Amino acid sequence: MKPLYRALIIVVAALVIVACTARERPAWTPGASGAPASGAPASGALASGQPGEPGASGISADAEVIPELTPKADLKPVPAGETNVAYAPNVPAAATRTNQAIVEVHFDVVEGAQAIDPKGTQYTTWGYRLHGDSTVTTGTPGPIIRARVGDILRFTLTNDGTMPHNVDFHAVTGQGG
Repeated sequence: MKPLYRALIIVVAALVIVACTARERPAWTPGASGAPASGAPASGALASGQPGEPGASGISADAEVIPELTPKADLKPVPAGETNVAYAPNVPAAATRTNQAIVEVHFDVVEGAQAIDPKGTQYTTWGYRLHGDSTVTTGTPGPIIRARVGDILRFTLTNDGTMPHNVDFHAVTGQGG
């Protein structure tokens, strides 16, 4: 690489780093006159500290969606008829309740052989299915869990397979979440 290009790349990288770290990020306070409904800060509405940090005088945008939490001992199970689990693409409808609740979920590990190419090559795959569902016999995608912010998730995993398995709860705020 020519020295001129190297120098140009170094200068651009330095400018990007300075631009990203040198400016103070604005905070906003709910109810401030002129604050946009989207939760974006109103022009000039700065607070000391970063939103969500201890000692910050502003309130983070998360404050709008995080409810006042109910003590666990006072929580009740989700109402009868509320669906909290399903298979994609049939995402359960959003809960209409406004209170927090206990969501009970039970998955089974499922292992099976599945064709992985057009020639029919079989490969042992594993995944999850709703407890007691015998129609799902192999692989992914697994079931979807849908709950509200503040709900307690009581999750049970039954593994009657031949290999040890675990669950990583990633994408908990994914599509429809």
